Amino acid sequence: MSGKKRVLLLIAIMAGACVASTATAVLLLYRVAFEEQRDILVSIARNHARLIEELTDTGGGRAPDASGDLEGELLQKVAEAHKHFEGIGHTGEFKLAKRVGDDIVFILDHRYREDKQVPVPLDSGLAEPMRMALLGGSGSMVGLDYRGVKVLAAYEPVPALGWGIVAKVDLAELRVPFARAGLLAMIIASVVVLAGALPFIRVTNPIIARLQAQARRLARMVESLRRSEEELRRARDEMEGRVRERTAELAGVNDRLEAEVLERARAEERLRALWGIAEKVNAEAGDLCDHILEGTLRMTRSRYAFYGFVNQEESRMTMYSWSRDALSECGISPRPEEFEIAGAGIWAEAVRQRRVVIVNDYAADHPGKKGLPEGHVPLTRVLMVPVFGHNRIVAIVVAANKETGYDDEDVRQLEAFASGVQLIIEQRRMESALRDSERSCRLLSRQVIDSQEKERKWLAYEIHDGIGQSLAAMKYRAEGCVRMAGSALPAISGELNALVGMIREAIDEVRRIQNDLRPAYLDVMGLLETMADFCENFRATYKGVDVSLKIDITEPEVPDALKVPIFRILQEAMNNAAKHSHADRIAVGIGKGERIELRISDNGAGCDPGETSSAGGQGRNLGLFSMRERAELSGGSLQFRSAPGEGTEVRASWPVPDV
Repeated sequence: MSGKKRVLLLIAIMAGACVASTATAVLLLYRVAFEEQRDILVSIARNHARLIEELTDTGGGRAPDASGDLEGELLQKVAEAHKHFEGIGHTGEFKLAKRVGDDIVFILDHRYREDKQVPVPLDSGLAEPMRMALLGGSGSMVGLDYRGVKVLAAYEPVPALGWGIVAKVDLAELRVPFARAGLLAMIIASVVVLAGALPFIRVTNPIIARLQAQARRLARMVESLRRSEEELRRARDEMEGRVRERTAELAGVNDRLEAEVLERARAEERLRALWGIAEKVNAEAGDLCDHILEGTLRMTRSRYAFYGFVNQEESRMTMYSWSRDALSECGISPRPEEFEIAGAGIWAEAVRQRRVVIVNDYAADHPGKKGLPEGHVPLTRVLMVPVFGHNRIVAIVVAANKETGYDDEDVRQLEAFASGVQLIIEQRRMESALRDSERSCRLLSRQVIDSQEKERKWLAYEIHDGIGQSLAAMKYRAEGCVRMAGSALPAISGELNALVGMIREAIDEVRRIQNDLRPAYLDVMGLLETMADFCENFRATYKGVDVSLKIDITEPEVPDALKVPIFRILQEAMNNAAKHSHADRIAVGIGKGERIELRISDNGAGCDPGETSSAGGQGRNLGLFSMRERAELSGGSLQFRSAPGEGTEVRASWPVPDV
C-alpha cells in the first residue's frame, strides 16, 4: 500500500470515528430531550384534567337540568384560560375535544387552522392521541394529530364530562435542533480531521520515506543474509569434515583422559586412606596397622594383606595386625608376632632383594617359596612392596589374592600409599619426640626459674645483711666525723658531707637492687602490699606517669606458688611500658572470677607484637617471652595485645585452685 493510500485510509478512519462518536452523542442527547419533553406534556395534560375535574366537582350542587349550563360555564372558563396559554415551543398545542357520535369534535380553537368546528372521524387515523383520550386512555405516544403531522403527545380523559385532553408538540420541532447540532458537529469534526491531517502528512511523509528506505535496506540485508547462509552451509560442510577428523583425534585424547580420571580417582582414594590414617596417628600400633591394611585392600582390590615393621638391621619383622579374612581363615593370633627375615618364605623376598616382587602365579615354581603353614589360606597371587626410610627398609606391605593379576599400576598405588604412611608414622614419632623434648624443656625452665628466684632471694638477703649493713655503718661513722670536726675543720667537714651523700646514694642503689632481686615486702607483707609499694616507687621514679592500681582479690585467695610469677610479670610489663611505650598512664588490676587474672594496660605508642627488627623490638619480644614462660610454667596463660598508636595490654590468668 502506497503512502497516499495509507494517509487517506487514516483520514477516513478518523472521520468515521468522529462521525460515529458525534452521532452517538447527538442520539443520546435527543433521547434525553425526548424523555424530558414527554414528561412535560404528560404533566400538562394531567394537571389540566385534574383542574377541570375540580371545577366540575365545585359545580356539582346544581339541579340536574342545569348540567348544560355547567358545561357551558366550564367551557367558557377553559376557553378564557386557553387564550393566555403561550403554547409548548413553536408547534406545541393544548387540545380539548369531545365525542359526538363517531366524530371527534374539538372544543378549543386550533393554533394553526381556522376550521375549529370541523369534526374528525374517530376511525380516520388522524387525531390519534385525542382518540385514545376519548376512549378513556391515559399516557403518551408518538402519532398523527388532527393535521396528519407526527407529534409527541400526552393524553388524559375527563370522565365526568366525556372530554379528552391532549398536550402535543411536533416531532420535527424536537428533531431539528439535534439534526442541526449533528450536522454542525460533523462539519467541525471534518474540518478538525482535515486540519490535523495536513501536519500529520507533513510529519509522516519523511517518516514513511525513511521507512521505505529502511525496507529497501532490509531487503538488501535479507539478500546478503541469504548469501551468507549459503556460505555458512558450505562452511558447515567443511567444518563437519574437520569435526570428524578432530573426533577421531579426541577419541584418543578421551582414552587418555579416562586413564587420567582413573588415576585421579585412585589418587583420591589413596589420599582418603592417608587422611584416615593421619586422623588415627595417635592410635596404638595395632589400630594404626589396621587402618593401613584397610587402605591396602581397597586400593589393590585384594582379599588378604598384612603390614609389618622391619628392625634397623633388616633381620626381623614385627607384625601387629592382619586383614580380617586372614585372621578368621588362618586362625592367626591377633597379638604382635616377630618373624626372622632369613628363614621367612616368599613374602621376605622383597626385603632380601630390596625391591618390589610380584607373583601372579603362586602355583608355579619360585625360588623363594618355602611352603605354607598348616591351616594357611591358599594363595594365588602375591604383591610385596618394601618401604624405605633413612636409606633402609623400615616396613613391608603385602597384598594377596587379587581377582586379576597385579600390575605396575598396583605397584605405583601401593608404593605411594606406603610412602605416605611412612611419612605419617615418622611425623608421629617426631611429634612424640618433640612433645617429650618440650616437657623436658619446661621442666628445665621451671628448675632454672626456681633456681634464679632462690639465687635472687639469697643475693637480696646477702646485700641487705652484708653490703647494706656495712654501708649504713659507714654512713653513721661519717656523720659522726662531721659532727666531731664541727667548725674547726671546715674543709674536712665539707669532704665528709660529700662522702655522706655518696654513701646515702650507694645505700639507695643497694635497696633498689635488693627490691629488684626480691622485694622484702613479698615475704613479709604479701603480694598485694608489694604490688602497691612497687606502683608507688614506680610513680616516684617515673614522675610523668600516672599509675592506677585496682585490687579485687584478698591475699589469702592468691596461692603462694603464684605470688612470685605475678610480681615478676608486673615488673616486666611496667618496665617495658616505661622504657618502650612512652606511656603517661598505666592501669594495673588483679582480681578473681572464674580465674585469677592480672591486667596491665597503657596508652603508649604500642607496637607490632611480631616486631624484631630493632633492638627495642628484640627487648620487648624477650620480655614478652619471659612473661609468657613464667605464666605457662606456673600453670597459667598470657595474652598480649598491642598495635602501633593504640597502646598495649598484658593479661595473664591462672585457674582458681580447688579448696
